[in-house]
Amino acid sequence: MAGRSTIPGLQSLTLLLLLASAPASAGEVAWAIPADQGPAVFALLPAEGELLPPTSARIRDVEIRRSDVQVCAAPAGGAAQCVTLVHPSAAGPGDARTRFFAVRKPDARAGAELARAVAASVAAREREDPWRRTAIPLGQQRNAKRGELWLLIGVPLAGLAVLLLGAWTLRRRLAARRARPAAPPSNPGDPA
Repeated sequence: MAGRSTIPGLQSLTLLLLLASAPASAGEVAWAIPADQGPAVFALLPAEGELLPPTSARIRDVEIRRSDVQVCAAPAGGAAQCVTLVHPSAAGPGDARTRFFAVRKPDARAGAELARAVAASVAAREREDPWRRTAIPLGQQRNAKRGELWLLIGVPLAGLAVLLLGAWTLRRRLAARRARPAAPPSNPGDPA
């Protein structure tokens, strides 16, 4: 019986518990701007009302969201155009880039000049990376908290179950050993 577990089914039970306690795959890595980075991001963006050279556009609105930053500007008397700043790993072909951002324009033709102007303004002010890595897709934070709760409660309970099962099995084996009659001496002529 070399190599076999002394407790029947323990290997299967252990494998089952490990599989059950493993967190579900969190998916691809996402980049987010944490709330505490808001002031730092605002500091590197053009301010509302600021003129963006070489365009004649002035910044109308800046909105920092968890996964991107939207900057809207409009030339004097013109309609506003918006560009979106995203993590460089999400950059598309033709997006203007800085060290820590890719600037997406609304479509291939519109906003190219605005995107370059916003990128130049941001690049001149960049000091530190505002992005933080998260393995949780941005829409699934609630499900992740449930997974964390399962890990905090489920894994210790599973360990306790394995411990109790081992103690119970050991107790049964010891009780069975005590209940067996003593083996007769191997040589009937020898006094015991």
